[in-house]
Amino acid sequence: MARNIASRQSLRESMADLNVSAGRSVTPVAGVKCESCASAGQTVWVLRGKTCPLCAKSTTPASAAPRLEKQKQTRFPQATRENAARYKKPFCDFLNNNPTVFHAVDALKKDLKEQGFTQLNERNSWEIKPSGKYFVERNGSSLIAFVVGANYEPGNGTVIVASHIDALTLKLKPVSQVPNKAGFLQLGVAPYAGGLGHTWWDRDLGIGGRVHIKEGDKIVTKLVKLDWPIAKIPSLAEHFGAPAQGPFNKETQMVPVIIGLDSSDSQSQMAEPHVEPFSQPSLLGRADGSVGRTSFISTQPPALISAIAKALDLNTSSYANIVNWELELFDVQPATVAGLNKEFISAGRIDDMLCSGAALQALIKVQSYTSSSSMIQVVGLFDDEEIGSLLRQGAKGNFLPITLERAIGSLAGHKPDSDLMGRC
Repeated sequence: MARNIASRQSLRESMADLNVSAGRSVTPVAGVKCESCASAGQTVWVLRGKTCPLCAKSTTPASAAPRLEKQKQTRFPQATRENAARYKKPFCDFLNNNPTVFHAVDALKKDLKEQGFTQLNERNSWEIKPSGKYFVERNGSSLIAFVVGANYEPGNGTVIVASHIDALTLKLKPVSQVPNKAGFLQLGVAPYAGGLGHTWWDRDLGIGGRVHIKEGDKIVTKLVKLDWPIAKIPSLAEHFGAPAQGPFNKETQMVPVIIGLDSSDSQSQMAEPHVEPFSQPSLLGRADGSVGRTSFISTQPPALISAIAKALDLNTSSYANIVNWELELFDVQPATVAGLNKEFISAGRIDDMLCSGAALQALIKVQSYTSSSSMIQVVGLFDDEEIGSLLRQGAKGNFLPITLERAIGSLAGHKPDSDLMGRC
């Protein structure tokens, strides 16, 4: 008994000295009984994993050591030169499979659902509970996911990791059909933020994004990805001198070429009848379903419409059901691991798909520790950062504060109708 008391006192003093030397004020942790001494009828308390001062044996059972080491390696894998590519391949695959912000958010949503997260609808009432895992999207281009700790109580804090998920790109103009030049069909695009720099010259460009289609009385949204070389912004050889040096007008001298005019059938297959002057455009086309000059598709290159419709399994008679789209160009060269030791990633859109993917994967990994957490762990991925974040799906909008307010209110037991202002 005296040895038991002395050992406890020694443990407390040792821990106190350690805490003071580290500049902390922490209550000494409880030790564990030395199993070897206990079998001999003696009780000695020792810090877990340390050596017993009486019998000089470790307090960590030998059978548990391999398991603990395996857990350590699983939770904290060490990257080395030999396995560097292993850590980069999932991210490269993510970039290759999701060339636009819409594809990226959709893929991340699927990952969350597979991990048991519940999708919330901004227009509905929310019922948030401790140990719950939730996510909500806005505009199909921003996403907030959060995990509630099992020990959460009203008044506890939140841990937030935020990133942006948009990237510099070239977006198709609302009227992307432009006059042909030198026998080539061109595509009207506009730079998104700082897009259309010199690195876009001579790249093989695909087209992707989302398309809004009329189905009955509803408008549905479908993702589309034409991931083969479709467009190119050709440069002039340097030996031409001054005309090849620039600077160039991004609106008139950096226009992508998508097809030669040899394909006259694709340009004439959608011939349209005469319409009256000053007629108003119709979002859904004509009442009889036919195509008019005031419809959306009349402002787009027919060859591109055919390619998009084919990718979406729409027949010719359904072209008029395309009421709008949000498309952009992307480099079809796949993301690759490079370097002598495979330590580099060569790809576009790393800014900031890298942080977005890492943040969400971290949240997915940490969900297994909610049983001991008293916080709300949040990851926010926002669109429009490259242009100032001022839109409703941007970081300066109300997406994050409204989401947190509604989640915390639900956890605090507020009435379901108390969040009406947050529904949109």
